[in-house]
Amino acid sequence: DSVTHQIRSTEDTRKVYPFDFVLRIRHILKGRTLTVSWKVANNSEGDMYFAIGGHPAFNVPVLPDTKRSDYRLTFDGQDSLTYLLLDPETGTAKADEEATLKLENGTCQIDDHMFDHDALVFDNQITKAGIALPDGTPYLEMRCVGFPNFGIWSASQDAPFVCLEPWYGLCAPDGYKGELKDRPGIQKLEAWGTWEKSYSIRIE
Repeated sequence: DSVTHQIRSTEDTRKVYPFDFVLRIRHILKGRTLTVSWKVANNSEGDMYFAIGGHPAFNVPVLPDTKRSDYRLTFDGQDSLTYLLLDPETGTAKADEEATLKLENGTCQIDDHMFDHDALVFDNQITKAGIALPDGTPYLEMRCVGFPNFGIWSASQDAPFVCLEPWYGLCAPDGYKGELKDRPGIQKLEAWGTWEKSYSIRIE
């Protein structure tokens, strides 16, 4: 009912990321709920700085004779959410271009042009997100309490999926020139310490 993936630092990883680490990602299936847990270990003498995020993608559309824009994103009762866009050329966040996602009863239609400028990046607003079928019936729900960042993304107007992405950390703001340890959203792990978080996905 579970599988664990592991990656360790190597000489090659240390050339671009100068820390000794072990990352274990475990997927646990129980009924209709999948729990994804992350465990980061700092195997070095000094502090380690990192960010980590999920990238799960879900089939949309999932029913015959429907299209992606027939489906709705669902949230935890908010009237609106604010988000940043990414600059596809640099992979950085446009920190000075905040936008608003207006919601109706905590939901919004998946618009064909929603992802024209790459992912929508949310900070400290989303603890629960999901997708509803065209008739409003829940299709899936993700719970990620405590996660400071969240991304919603799809590859193109006709891509048959939508990604709901819980993150601890995010890409650098556009033009950022500072140290990794000072970048917004970066996690700090003390020498020989471990860090664990998890989120869950329920398919209705």
